[in-house]
This record gives sequence, C-alpha cells and structure tokens, in this order.
Amino acid sequence: PKSNKKLSAAEIATLKAWAAAGAPEGDPKETPKLPAFKDGWQLGKPDIILKMPKAFTVPAEGRDVYMHFVFPLDIKTEIYVKGIEVRPGNLKVAHHAVGLLDGSGTARKKVDPATGGYVGFGGPGFVPAGFTPGFVPGATPRFFEPGSAITIKKGTDLVLQMHYHPTGKPEDDLTEVGLYLTKEKPTRHMFGVLLG
Repeated sequence: PKSNKKLSAAEIATLKAWAAAGAPEGDPKETPKLPAFKDGWQLGKPDIILKMPKAFTVPAEGRDVYMHFVFPLDIKTEIYVKGIEVRPGNLKVAHHAVGLLDGSGTARKKVDPATGGYVGFGGPGFVPAGFTPGFVPGATPRFFEPGSAITIKKGTDLVLQMHYHPTGKPEDDLTEVGLYLTKEKPTRHMFGVLLG
C-alpha cells in the first residue's frame, strides 16, 4: 500500500537490540542530515484555494470541538478534481479534518455568522453527496491515479468537518483547502468511504 509505514522484522530486531544495549550513540560523523520539509502547498499551487471565512477560536478547555465550515464552490459547470490538500492553520489544535460534499444547500443554512461554521458532533446534519480527502497528522497528500477524479457538480458546497482538541489556552485556526483540477473527464470515479 502507498501509505505503508510499517517496520520490517529485521528493522524491529535492530531497534530491539539497540534498546537492549542501552541505546548507545553511534558515530556522530555518520549522523544523517535532518529531513527538509517543503513549505506551503505540498502538491504545488492549487487551481482553487478555499479559505475559512474567519479564524475560529478553539476554547482553552472543555470537550473536543467538531466544527463544520462551508465553502460554496460557485462553479458554473461540473469540475473534475484530481487532488485535494487540506492545510490546517494551527496544528496544535487540529486533530483531523474530513471533506464532505453537500448538493442540498442544507449546510450553508446552518452556518452561525459568529463562528463562521456550525457545531455538529456525530454527523454534519445532511446526507453527503460524497467525501473528499481531508487531513490527519502525518498523512501525505497525493494526486489520484491517472484517469481518476472526483466529479463535483454545479451547486455543490464543500463542507470541511474539523475536529479540534483544546490545549489549555485559546487557539485560533484558519484552515485552507486546495483543489487541483483536471480537464480530463474521469474514466474511474473516486468514491470516499468513511470508516469509524
């Protein structure tokens, strides 16, 4: 699988032997350089950038918060999305995010202007027309396989369900979503399945 980050049996045995020996430091001259992580959009500049209408303040304490932010796409025709990247504005509080497609207009009616979104634990309050890739720490955004895309129809809103975890002090988040488009009509359609 593309996201397989498991260690092999030999790598696990090496780590066990190293730990059993008291975790000695190796030759400092052989220490590899620290990895350099790319700044900004990992997949390059998106064709469409969706931004939260305003920063959301996660309270200092209390239960985790599930907020839904609605991004009206305002597209004239259907579009084909070959990749999606979600960039949380504050990784201290962003636990994960799930992308939902709403073709009913229900979500936009639920938005509280004071917060720029609406609270919803257990569900978004509408039947999603589909799911899109979201965000989890450590995940690598990637483009879909050639010939694959998510078709988004005119009149659809992207709803981002953000799960926030309080840190002990108020924290602001301003998340962005990047959509990467293709003009090629997909021969295989991406269909997200949410497993709990």
